[in-house]
Formats: sequence, C-alpha cells, structure tokens
Amino acid sequence: MITIDGHKLEEFNMVALANHDNPILPEVRNEVIRIPDRHGAYHMDSTFEPLFINIPIGIRPQQDYADTVYHAERFADLFVDQFGKTKEVELIFDYTPDRFYKVRYNGSLPIQRLASMARFDLPLTAYDPFSYSVEYADEVTWGSESITFASTMYKYGHESLGSSVKVTSPTTENITVIGYAVKPIIEISGSADSLSLEVSGQTITFPSFSNSDWVIDCEKYSVFKNGQDHYEDVRLRDFWLFKGNNELKINGSNIDIDLRVKFRDKLK
Repeated sequence: MITIDGHKLEEFNMVALANHDNPILPEVRNEVIRIPDRHGAYHMDSTFEPLFINIPIGIRPQQDYADTVYHAERFADLFVDQFGKTKEVELIFDYTPDRFYKVRYNGSLPIQRLASMARFDLPLTAYDPFSYSVEYADEVTWGSESITFASTMYKYGHESLGSSVKVTSPTTENITVIGYAVKPIIEISGSADSLSLEVSGQTITFPSFSNSDWVIDCEKYSVFKNGQDHYEDVRLRDFWLFKGNNELKINGSNIDIDLRVKFRDKLK
C-alpha cells in the first residue's frame, strides 16, 4: 500500500496492486571528457537522473458511477495545486514507512477514463531521486509513532542533538547522520560573542549578537536574523554533515544560546 500526502488509497476506494516499478537506483548521468587519439575518456562527475516510479492501481467496484467520479476527482486533486499545476507530494510505501519520496504526477489520465477503468497505472517522477526520513533526525526519540523498531533507517545507538540544546560555554556535540551527506538547517536563539560552529573543517562564524534569532539554511545558502536577511554577516559557504558521527564544535564567549540542528536523513 502507499500513502500520498497523508492520504491512504482506501479513502478513494483504490488499492495499490503488486509489481510496481520503484528502481533500486535511477539512471546515471556521467560527465566525461574525450581527448582525440586517447583511449577511453576522463570521468569528471556522475549524478543521478530523476527517479521514475510507476504504481498499478486497482479501483474497487462501486454501484454508483457518480460516486466513482467523485472519488476519482478527489484523488486527482492530490496532485494539482490551486493554480491547476502539478505539485510536489510526499509518497510513502508501507514497506518503508520511515521515509518518503518527493514526487510529481507525470502522465495523462482524464477523470472520465479513470472513473470507468478497473485499474490504471499511476506514473510519478521524483526529480530529487532520494528518499527522506519522515522525521527530522533530532526528533527521533523513544516512543516515536512514525519511527519504530521496525524502521530500516534508524537502529539502536542513533545519536543526535535534542530538539533544542542549551549552550552556555564552548563545547562539542555529536550528531549522527544515516545515509548520504546532508546540509542542515541551524536555528539559534539567544546571545553570544564571536560564536562559531565547526564540523569536519567547515566553519560558520557569527558577529556578536544579543537576544536574537538566527535561521541558517545550509542547503539554500540563506541566513536570516530576526526574520531579516543577514547573509553578509555570515557569508555562508558549504556546511555538510557526513555519514556517521559528526563532532560539532561550538566556540565563542559569553555564550547563552539555544541551538537546534535540523535535517532529514537521506537515503535511496
């Protein structure tokens, strides 16, 4: 079974059939340089193409055709925004409920045809071909209802910052990343002089601040202080957390902050 933006197929009198297409890896796009009179080529880089997912869907028989059309229209609305354009939705397979794909509908399926068929193929494209944890890594705790012991992503010993940690002096915090390297969102509230955050040789330095709220999105290279753009104060560069244990070194003086490092673990 599948879940789309929090909706189960049962809500639309539908069911996912067996043998859907969800490749282990998408196609690879290689960047190479070929030199005349030289065998082979120089491999420069490799990146993944979008991931194409095709899910066969069965429609449960209904006596009332109008009811079938109603459910079909509601189902189609999942993939369309208020401007009539396809939108990104979260797709979760029941056999991996701890992660989701960000997908868009990519095909042609008129409502009238959908309502008259016993089955159809749902073509989806994950332009970002990776899957992501349904929870932020710092929210994975005992008693979680979405991340359980059945999770294939998280095991015993997962270590991360709590949802927020109090820091009043230079210290080192350990953060565990599962899967591929990620760029986090860093949230800071409070005061500090010459505050710096360092991990694996990468450093973010801050000017002195008092009673301020910072939000640094390392993926989008954005820096906001009290809701205003302050990129020039920090000049953010690449700041990655790598697979395994990451030692986050927090330095500065007169530190009195609440710190949160947010990211979703990323896997195939």
